[in-house]
Amino acid sequence: MASTEVVPEAEDDVPSRRQRTVPEWMGAVVGTLVIGAILTVLAPNFMSTRNLLNVLAQVSVFGFMAAGQTFVMIARGIDLSVAATGALAGTVVGVLSIEHGFSGGTSVLIAILVAMFVGLVHGVLVAYGRLPAFIVTLGGLSVWRGAALELTGGINNTGLPDLVTWLARGQIGPVPVPVLLMIVVFAACGFVLTRTRWGMNLYAIGGDEEAAVRAGVPVKRYTTFAYMACSSLSAIGGIILVGRLDSAGGSVAAGYELNVIAAVVIGGTSLFGGVGSVWGAFFGAFLMGIIQNGMNLMGISSFIQMMVLGSIIVLAIGADVMRKRYAKQGG
Repeated sequence: MASTEVVPEAEDDVPSRRQRTVPEWMGAVVGTLVIGAILTVLAPNFMSTRNLLNVLAQVSVFGFMAAGQTFVMIARGIDLSVAATGALAGTVVGVLSIEHGFSGGTSVLIAILVAMFVGLVHGVLVAYGRLPAFIVTLGGLSVWRGAALELTGGINNTGLPDLVTWLARGQIGPVPVPVLLMIVVFAACGFVLTRTRWGMNLYAIGGDEEAAVRAGVPVKRYTTFAYMACSSLSAIGGIILVGRLDSAGGSVAAGYELNVIAAVVIGGTSLFGGVGSVWGAFFGAFLMGIIQNGMNLMGISSFIQMMVLGSIIVLAIGADVMRKRYAKQGG
């Protein structure tokens, strides 16, 4: 959905915004349909219901992280530590439940609270300390990954509680539980971004932070909340991942940062802030998932898949830059 700002816009910008009728995430939808049609021909087993549900279950891990990343990027920030935060949350669940006998529910709750603290640290450093988000979260990537490895001594814990494995691998009817959970979370995030003051003000902050300050928006507090939301959703993704593996350790989700950023940018969220939607991130994540799944079905090597992923990231960011340049020219 197109962004909504509470800050008054310059008069010259109003016509172009009102004429924008195509949602930013439509490109990801079209891309999904085109790639899906191609893969249906090249990989006959691709279009089966079972395979598509399996893809959705797999992408739910970085899908949750992408939903959180969307909050931050709309506010013109970035969080490079989403995968490390997810690994830390999954490790906390494993340590508390396996080594200390906590119940699955209690372990999950504490893990999410730990992730919220991570987001609070990032938000305070970025919003109040005025440190670059790239540097803060790049450092956080190492700090939180290291913390996760230290908790387990580098050895994965196995034998997670039934609740955790059910959240990751259970089914309600034919639909995997993580898919249902992902849809509910994305719907809630979409509502927050488009129907609440906090969400609309995030668009305002990303669009023009100085104007948002003049309009009375508590920029620092809202930005901090965005990082906390991002880390909390990343924790859910990490918990789902360790549940799928039935193994909790600091090395899980390594490299997922690239998938997350690619999914969000492909979904139409701008690296320059003020534009985007969680549903764009959803379709971006699904597009990434079907591309990887299709390459697996066609027997393409993992090394080629890495090259394709990198190319997609470059193309997505390049398209975002061109879109921003076009907007500045009044297109």
